Amino acid sequence: MPVSFKTDFLQVLEEVTCFFNKAVDDAEYQGKDVMRMYSKELEQTNVFCNYLSALSDALDIEVFVLH
Repeated sequence: MPVSFKTDFLQVLEEVTCFFNKAVDDAEYQGKDVMRMYSKELEQTNVFCNYLSALSDALDIEVFVLH
């Protein structure tokens, strides 16, 4: 393999590796961002479910007392 071809090949390989690493970093960041967004949604859903459960329990107690 001629030296200039080998040098060009290594330079291209280095650039491709840099682009690939940047793409992986971007994908990881986006994944973490999505996880943060959905964990907030899940937290709010859990709070609402707890509220509904407490409300249901209160209504069950009220029905029991009325009978």
